[in-house]
Amino acid sequence: MRSRNAAATAQVEEIERQYNLGLEDMDAGRYLLAAQRFEYIVSLNPNYLDAASRLVEARATLNATAPAPATTPTLPAITVEPQDAPAMFAEAQTDLDAKSWDAAIQKLKAVQIADPNYESAAVRNRLYQAYRGRGIQAINDGALELGLTDLDQAARYGLLDEEARQYQQWAAIYISGVSYWGLNWGQTVETFQLLYTLAPYFRDTITRLHDAHLGYAQFLDAGGDPCGAALEYAAALEINFDQPTEDKRAAAQLVCDTGTPTPDPTLFTSTPDGTLTPFPTIDESATATATATETATP
Repeated sequence: MRSRNAAATAQVEEIERQYNLGLEDMDAGRYLLAAQRFEYIVSLNPNYLDAASRLVEARATLNATAPAPATTPTLPAITVEPQDAPAMFAEAQTDLDAKSWDAAIQKLKAVQIADPNYESAAVRNRLYQAYRGRGIQAINDGALELGLTDLDQAARYGLLDEEARQYQQWAAIYISGVSYWGLNWGQTVETFQLLYTLAPYFRDTITRLHDAHLGYAQFLDAGGDPCGAALEYAAALEINFDQPTEDKRAAAQLVCDTGTPTPDPTLFTSTPDGTLTPFPTIDESATATATATETATP
């Protein structure tokens, strides 16, 4: 009975915490994350303060401010006569040298249409270079999905080299980790731990892993698993020490050492957490909690 009362109390405290974080998210313009928090609150207590109206407000603001989906830039089609293919090919090479990927791809495609037999192997090689270059640039700029699409296109023209495969792998893992965020903290930790092992300085991987450990710890703590929470708090502290988290770790460890309450799984669901910008698209996540110096190093 005591453990159930403790779990119920923890849930009330967690709802209050999520509500306050939701208000902070609204003030900071993180409307999707705010909506997730208020959805969680309403699912447990539909009459909690003004959570229901806050949810409506967050959703309405989110819909009003949603950016247009990112698309691969396109240029007007070029019409080239067969006799102009050599000149167009030379222009494409100039664009490649200048890393003007869009223009290079456009002109190389025009060469293929004008004269499919003109330097076909060289044209394919240049298309590989252009798609590869644009893909890696997109990933570095935070457009991970577009970058992966371009790398897939590059792979149609040749085997990806080691650097390109690394970017492809890192971006895919990052996207996977984001997809679990706030829904499955254990899987989120596992995914970003893998990325941290492979490429710790890829985008905001270090911050992501820290916040995932912290989110998982808070979820376990609220769910009546202080032993697991203490381990996750400790993992977060190994990445970045701060006294409030150390205090939570010590408190969880004390409860763990003196007797672990039996969690009631019917009282808890996965909660959104952290202060990261929500992720309707990977592009938007690029500037979430990333520090200015965390960029990919091949």
